[in-house]
Amino acid sequence: MDWINYWAEQGQASSILTAFSDYYDQSKSDYELNRCLHQIFLLSKKTEGKNAAYKWAVRNIKLNNCWNPYFSSGSKEVLREYGNTYRMHWENLLRDTMAPGSSRLQRDENIVVPSTQLVTYLVSAGQIALAAEITETMVTSLEGDIAHLPLSKLYWYDDPVSNQNIPFHLTLLHFKWPDRYARLLTAKQIAALLQDDSNIEFRALYLHYLNQQPYEADIVDFLSVLLLVETPPFTEEEVTKAIQYPSLISDALLKSLDLMDEDRDDLSTLYSIFSDNLTPNKAKYDKYANGVPLRFIGIIQELEQEHNVPLEKHFLLEWEKVWERRPCYMFDPYDFCGDQFYRQDRIQISFSWRAETSIVSAFLRTLAYAMHKHSIPSEVCYSYAQEALPFGSIAVNLSPSDPPYSWPVLGNLSKDDSLPGQNELERYLADLAASPNEILLHANGPILRNHTGVCIDLKVILILLQSSEIDDPKMIFDSIHHVRNSEQGIFPLAKWSWPSSFGRWETDWLSRGYFRPTYSVGNLPINTVNQSESSVEYFGGSISNGAWRYWVNQWYPVHHRDAGNSLGTYFSVSKDFFEEFKRQTDGNYFLIAEMTCVDRRDFAHASEPIKTFAILPV
Repeated sequence: MDWINYWAEQGQASSILTAFSDYYDQSKSDYELNRCLHQIFLLSKKTEGKNAAYKWAVRNIKLNNCWNPYFSSGSKEVLREYGNTYRMHWENLLRDTMAPGSSRLQRDENIVVPSTQLVTYLVSAGQIALAAEITETMVTSLEGDIAHLPLSKLYWYDDPVSNQNIPFHLTLLHFKWPDRYARLLTAKQIAALLQDDSNIEFRALYLHYLNQQPYEADIVDFLSVLLLVETPPFTEEEVTKAIQYPSLISDALLKSLDLMDEDRDDLSTLYSIFSDNLTPNKAKYDKYANGVPLRFIGIIQELEQEHNVPLEKHFLLEWEKVWERRPCYMFDPYDFCGDQFYRQDRIQISFSWRAETSIVSAFLRTLAYAMHKHSIPSEVCYSYAQEALPFGSIAVNLSPSDPPYSWPVLGNLSKDDSLPGQNELERYLADLAASPNEILLHANGPILRNHTGVCIDLKVILILLQSSEIDDPKMIFDSIHHVRNSEQGIFPLAKWSWPSSFGRWETDWLSRGYFRPTYSVGNLPINTVNQSESSVEYFGGSISNGAWRYWVNQWYPVHHRDAGNSLGTYFSVSKDFFEEFKRQTDGNYFLIAEMTCVDRRDFAHASEPIKTFAILPV
C-alpha cells in the first residue's frame, strides 16, 4: 500500500479515489485490490470526510470478511478504527455489513457469525454494556457446548492472585506434576516454605490445597511433606478440618506428627459397603492402571487368597467410586515423551499421576475394609498401607553428589562415531582404580544420555575371589545376579539391599541400587548408620566402613527399557581403608565392569543392547 501513500503525497488522492470508485461501482472484486480497501478508507476520510469514507469501511468489512477473526489479518485494528469513527451511528455499520447477502463468499469461505470481532467493535464504539453482555453469552454458550466432556477443573480463581503469592500457587500446583523426581524436589521446597515463619500466607494456602485434594493418596502425599518440617506449623484442628478423605495411613501420619491423639474409633468412614449384585468394570480399571505398579492389586489378591475373603472385587468397586468422585484421564506416557521416543520403543517410566493416586486410594480403602469387616490383623494392614507413602526417610532427605572420581563422561556420539568397546571399558576401569582418595565397591549409573541417539550405562563391582582361576567377568556378573556367587567363591564387598523405609516415588534409586557393606570393621560387631546431607555412611564404632551416594545425569522421567534411569548410585570407601582392609584379609580383589550401550541412531527401535565386560585386579 506504499504506492497509495506515494501518489497521494504527489497530489493524486482524488484520482486514486475516483479510479477505485469506478472499479468497485461495477461490483467487481480483486484480491490484491481488496487488501487496499482500508488504506482507501483512510485516504477518503482524510480528504473527503468520514461520511464519504463510510462506503469504503463497508466494502472492506464485506469483501475481506473482517468479522471473521481467522480470515483477515489486522481486522481487529480495522474494526477499532471504524468503531471510533462511527460511534454515533454504530448500528448502521452492523446493519450494512451483516444483512443477508452482505458478505461476499470467496472460494470456499463461509460467512462467520461475529464473536470476538464484534466485541472489539462495540468496545471501540463505546457500547461497553452490550459488549459485556455478548461476551457473557459467548462464554455461557461455550460452557454449554463442553458441559458433557470429562474436563478437569481449571486452575482459575474467583479473586485475583497477588504477585507475591503466584510463586506459592505454582509450587503447590507443581507438586502434582507427574514426574516422581520433580515431585520429591517440590516436596522439599514446600517443607522449606512451611518452616519459614515469614510465610504465613503460604501456610494458609497449603491448608487450602490440602482441603481440595480429591483422593486419599493425594492427602497422604501432602501430609508426608510435614515429615520434612522440623515442627509442623499447624494445630490438630487446622489439619483434620482440611482433610476430606482420611485413610489408615493419613491417620498414622497425623499420630506420628503429634496432630492426632487417639486412634479412630469408627473405621467405617474409611471404606464403602457395596451390594453383592454389583459387578466391577475390570476392563475400565485395566485401562487406567496401565503403567501403575501391579504391587497394589497384587497385595489385595494375596490377602484374598490367604484369608478367603472377596477383597479384589471390593477393591475394584472402591476404585470406581473414587474415580467417580473426581474423574481422571488415562495417562499415556508416550504422549509425554513423544519428542524423545516412538511408540515402538520399549520404555520405562518414572511417573506418579492421578490415575495412580486413584488406585492407591482404593487400595487404602480396601485395607480399612479388610481390617474392620474381616478382622485381618491390623499390623498386617498397616504394614501394607505404608506402601502408599510417597517417600521414606532416606532418599528424599539426600542431596545429589558428584559422580565418583574418574567416572567416565562421554559427549554425544554422531552418526559415524563408533561405540566404546573393550579397550575403552578397560581404560575406564583403570581410571577408576587409580582414584587417589576412594575406591568403588559398587556403582551403577549413566555415562551418556541421549534418548534419541546413544545411551550408555556402567556397572562396577569390587569383589573378592577365592580362586584366582575365575577370570570371566560376564560369568561373575551372572553369578551375582542369580545369587550363586557365594557357592562359587565370589564375594562382593558391597551388596544390593533395601533401605529401612522408602516410598513409591523413590523406586528410581532402588532400581539403580541401594548398597551397603558386607563386612564390619571397627570396635563394634555391627554397623551403625549416619545420614548426612548427601550420603548414608556406615560405621563400625568410630571407623567409617564406606558411604552410599547418588548423582543425577540430565534427569528425564522416561528411559529406554534396556538402559537405566538418569540417576546413578554408588558405594565407596577411602583408599586408605581399602589398602588396610586388603592387607589384613590378604585376598584376591578385582574390579569388574559391565557396560551397556543402547544405540537408537538411524531410527533403530528394536535393536538389542550391546554389553561389554571387563575385569581388573586391584
